[in-house]
Amino acid sequence: MRIEKRHDGLQNDDVLYYPVVRYVTKEKDWITEKYSIGLYSFAYKEGDKVSVFYQPDEPIKFIIDDTSTSLIGPLLIIMGIGVILCVIVYYFMQIPE
Repeated sequence: MRIEKRHDGLQNDDVLYYPVVRYVTKEKDWITEKYSIGLYSFAYKEGDKVSVFYQPDEPIKFIIDDTSTSLIGPLLIIMGIGVILCVIVYYFMQIPE
């Protein structure tokens, strides 16, 4: 893996880090692709090995398999449940007695 740095273009001109990952598909094709998500701080260093999940029908679309990607699904579910509970509580608070 290598890392590309790009300025975010905002007023504070912070740097975003984009990993460029090279991996081989099940069909033995080598793919080298830049990650579509840039981060302000990055947990990896140049040369680190990472696991990726890619779409078999479109192997250039991938996500890095790390802690953040494994937490996104459960976090979104918890947030969704929280929103639903807030709506239910708000609804019952609005019912006239």
